[in-house]
Amino acid sequence: MQRFDLGYHPVDTDITDTPTPSDRRYGISDPREAERYGYHLAPSPQTVPVPSTDPSYPVLYGAVSTFDGKEVPKGGCRAEAVHTWEKQRPTTKAADVAREIAVNGFRQSLSDPSVLKVTKQWASCMKAEGFSYSSPLAPPRDFDLDTPAVPEDERKVAVADLSCKKKTNLLNVWFNAESRIQRADIQANKARLAQLSAEHGKVAEFARSTGSAPSKASPSNGG
Repeated sequence: MQRFDLGYHPVDTDITDTPTPSDRRYGISDPREAERYGYHLAPSPQTVPVPSTDPSYPVLYGAVSTFDGKEVPKGGCRAEAVHTWEKQRPTTKAADVAREIAVNGFRQSLSDPSVLKVTKQWASCMKAEGFSYSSPLAPPRDFDLDTPAVPEDERKVAVADLSCKKKTNLLNVWFNAESRIQRADIQANKARLAQLSAEHGKVAEFARSTGSAPSKASPSNGG
């Protein structure tokens, strides 16, 4: 954008106040979502695109092929930046190790004694509420989560699910068990993960450097 003497503000979308959906690694975990959406996913935050009246828009998104006598890169400055960024991404196989630790931690936690114990406690609690499930991961399978409307019976199960998780402390117990497994895996792979961390540091530094020089048209807000 500086090549075209255009100002650029890095925040090019407005996010609504729609809350971000909660994590569901151990099943539903947000009481407010349970009450309102059951096991359906809460709506994703909506974004408002950059208005096309913005004078930098044509160059930023490649709506024109030339500007002020200069050739605009295909897809605009945004596409050029993305292409440059992609070349900086870590290529080390240590990223595969990090992904495997995340997957392995969850997989092993399913048979962890503390998780098996708290799961049984949760199931007993659900039984007392009138619902028969052996795992917190099971209830969503009983409902069609693609329907626009959320049935009342789905909400009732979800609310009971969260209530029983709170009574048994299931979410914390499961999280702690998986964390313990992951810490052991991290310790066993320290060298490769250190390599990945170093590469991420280089990427972060590159990202910071791309916004270090303000444009002529926007001296205080260079992106």
